[in-house]
Amino acid sequence: MKNEDCTLCGLRQNCSRVIVGRGSKPAKLMIVGESPSIDDDLIGEHLLSREGFYVKNIFFKHGINFHNTYFTYTVKCFGENKKIHRETCKFWLNKEIQEVNPEIILCLGLLPTNVLTGCKRLYDVIGQEKDYNNTVIIPWYGLNKIYIGGHEIVQKTIELVERIKSRIGSVKRN
Repeated sequence: MKNEDCTLCGLRQNCSRVIVGRGSKPAKLMIVGESPSIDDDLIGEHLLSREGFYVKNIFFKHGINFHNTYFTYTVKCFGENKKIHRETCKFWLNKEIQEVNPEIILCLGLLPTNVLTGCKRLYDVIGQEKDYNNTVIIPWYGLNKIYIGGHEIVQKTIELVERIKSRIGSVKRN
């Protein structure tokens, strides 16, 4: 997908680069975060903030291989007022979902949950399976909440990873 030169909104003019999704196509698991951190923007990779690195380690330690998963953001550019730009970036996110054809989409935070399900309160749907065009969506806490949420949130996240693994079998796709 070629959205590196996107000019659909004003965020692009203030960031270093458009952070496009990365990973396997097709992939059984697609993880959708809210938006790139400043570290992601400067380096051009996903999950480079301390919160992202922390969550990435939890997932990896418990069997999610990011080389066999697809990761993207709802809003593709770093910047302020990302919620204003969610509808603009939804075009790119829907294209990614079509290309990746995941069995499960894990939404990390309210922004991707809202864009894909219309839900306005994350805590009403946390961990519940929702349908999005015949793909299962699981809304979950955002990176920051997992990072600062303490042992209980981390333990629930580990349980979610185990649930995802049991649902899709191996995360690897031949």
